Amino acid sequence: MHAAAQITPAKALGLLVVIAAVVTGFVALTAAVGNHEAWAGFLFLLYWSMVEGMKTEALPKSILGALAGLGIASLLFLLPDRLGSTPGLLAFLVVILVLVYLQLRSRLPMAINPATMIYLTVATIPHVQAHASFTQTLGALLLGVAYFGGLAVIVTWVMKRRAAASPETP
Repeated sequence: MHAAAQITPAKALGLLVVIAAVVTGFVALTAAVGNHEAWAGFLFLLYWSMVEGMKTEALPKSILGALAGLGIASLLFLLPDRLGSTPGLLAFLVVILVLVYLQLRSRLPMAINPATMIYLTVATIPHVQAHASFTQTLGALLLGVAYFGGLAVIVTWVMKRRAAASPETP
């Protein structure tokens, strides 16, 4: 039986309240700092929670992959601007081919991983390229890492301390 099917309705409602509070907190944080690209932080949470199971030990790989994907995606904007339209797009395609080759060969997995590909895909959507601020997108990603990752690290630490302090049950 699937683990989600085993949760009681009361626990599911309690968890829903916690999730709503955490999400509201992140939206409020991005608004407070004037960041309009909260999607980048939520995309990090989506990847890290669904693919990596929110494991704190997976944070470094998730963070580096997201940063690599976002950085490579920014080349789609930067290279044509610097090199001219056609040469810039060709240079970007070469970078993508090298990236896909490295992904296929499982090279540099700390930086080239599914998080890289997800951020690369989303950040190269033409609407995102045309309307998103890459500075704010990077800021929202870093805020998401600090906020969601920080909460997870704190919760993990508290749970480990509680487990260590509780008496052993036979």
